[in-house]
Amino acid sequence: DCSSLYQRNYRISGVYKLPPDEFLGIPDLEVFCDMETDGGGWTIIQRRKVGLTSFNRDWKQYKEGFGNIRGDFWLGNENIYRLSRRPTVLRVELEVTN
Repeated sequence: DCSSLYQRNYRISGVYKLPPDEFLGIPDLEVFCDMETDGGGWTIIQRRKVGLTSFNRDWKQYKEGFGNIRGDFWLGNENIYRLSRRPTVLRVELEVTN
């Protein structure tokens, strides 16, 4: 996850590729890492800023993830499970804009 990248001195926020999870049989995973907020090392699981992606989806799409990692996206329930199998901190940040 992004916290392990941060511990290895990655300090620039952006898209990173995590290696495959052989235990779960999941291929490599692109994630967006926030390396600046509150000490850095945060893996973003959802972003809705641009407004071009509909989040009115079915269960399968929420399970697998959707959107564009560089824009609006949901990382996917299976991917979130992959990232949270070890001790994890969840940070929720809400911002309302008009």
